[in-house]
Amino acid sequence: ENLYEYKSESNYRLLIEDDANLLTEEEKEKLYDKMRPLTEYGHIAFKSISENNTTIQAYSREYYHKTFGKESGTVFFIDMDNRKIYIFSDGNNYKVITNGKAEIITDNIYQYASNQDYYNCAYYAYDQIETLLEGNKIAEPMRHISNVVVAIVTAFFINFIIVLKTTSIKKPKINESLNGCDVSFQIGDIYGTKTGTHRDRKSVV
Repeated sequence: ENLYEYKSESNYRLLIEDDANLLTEEEKEKLYDKMRPLTEYGHIAFKSISENNTTIQAYSREYYHKTFGKESGTVFFIDMDNRKIYIFSDGNNYKVITNGKAEIITDNIYQYASNQDYYNCAYYAYDQIETLLEGNKIAEPMRHISNVVVAIVTAFFINFIIVLKTTSIKKPKINESLNGCDVSFQIGDIYGTKTGTHRDRKSVV
C-alpha cells in the first residue's frame, strides 16, 4: 500500500502517498510516527511522484487544494520526474512555513535526496517543520554562506572604487597642460592687399 492515512482529533489528516516507491514499509511506519505530532497544527502529508507534466510548484498547489482545500497544513513533495524536492503550506501553517523557510529546509536536506536517501530527506524535512511550528529556529547555513559571499563581493567593489579614485590622474588645467610642452611656430611672409572697404589678411606657413 502506498497510502497511509490518519485523522487527528482536530480533523487534520496525515497522508503518506509514495507513488514513486521511494520508501520501504518500515520507513513509512517510522515516517508516520514522526509526522503524527504535526497534525496538531494542520494537515501533514508526504507525496512522491514519478511522473509530472507540469512544474512542481503548479502540481503541489493543485494537489494540496484538491486534497485539503485551503485549510492549514504542509506537504513535502519529491518529484522524481523533475528531480525536485518541494514544500507547500497553506492556512495557519503558511504563516510559519513561508516560502523562505521552506527553501531553507530544502537547502538543508537536499543532499539526502542527492544520495538517494529519501527516508532521511523526508524525516529531516518534518523534523525542521516541527521545530518551526513549535516556535523554535532551524539552522540556516546556506543563508549565512550567501551573506558572506555578498559581503566579500561588496567589500571588493568598495576597495576597487577607493583604489580607482586615489590612483586616478587629475585632469590638468589648460595652462598646466601647456607648461613643459615644447611649442614652436614657423611663420612665413605676411602680405596684405587693399580691396576697398576692408583688408584681407592671410598667413602662409
